[in-house]
Amino acid sequence: MELIELQRDHLERLVAWSALWLVLSAFHLARRPKEEALGAFWLVSGAWCAANLAIAALAWRSPGTDPTALRRLLWASEGFNLLCLVVGGLLARSQQPRRFGAGVAITLQAMALLVLDAVLLLQLPG
Repeated sequence: MELIELQRDHLERLVAWSALWLVLSAFHLARRPKEEALGAFWLVSGAWCAANLAIAALAWRSPGTDPTALRRLLWASEGFNLLCLVVGGLLARSQQPRRFGAGVAITLQAMALLVLDAVLLLQLPG
């Protein structure tokens, strides 16, 4: 499969995941959750997915043509995803409801990106 096509497939998966979670977040935030943890979860999930959609839009307009550079970028992204898992996990251990909700959201979204980026990494030629 051609490099640009691999990237487009990756971005389509990212957009599908992010759009779904953005819609879910908007729906639940519109209902004004009474529990602080749920409010924080949906707010962080929505913000995270909005950022993903913005990044996907930029990447769609100018896909990379160098597989080595793309691989480096994906490894850096995987490192950031792992860092987010640690931070999210620490926040999720908090007794403070907002931190707990934000931590669960960060952990969930970082796990998803870890998997999505790994799929593309495994598909790259060379």
